Amino acid sequence: MALLSPHVMRRHWGITIIMKSYNKSMLNDNYLYEIYNFSYKDYLALAKYCDDYELKKDIADIKKHIDKYVTKYVKYRKLFKITLSISIVLLILLIICILLLSK
Repeated sequence: MALLSPHVMRRHWGITIIMKSYNKSMLNDNYLYEIYNFSYKDYLALAKYCDDYELKKDIADIKKHIDKYVTKYVKYRKLFKITLSISIVLLILLIICILLLSK
């Protein structure tokens, strides 16, 4: 199913899973070939689904989304620090006022 996906990352994931299971089956005397009639030749034919250009394009899109969230994170982190420092200053002023009024 993943190999037929329009998303390159999913196709790449599917090929990776097949490669891992194929590597494990090499220890079990061609387990995939016996059960699914899947050979190394079939694996090489599936490798065409993972085009490097499309993969790089998808990675660039993912980086754009990550950059968007990183900029939001930096913005809200800065606002949090400003709010925290103002709160601390107000708390200190409140404590000083309470101490001065209690005398």
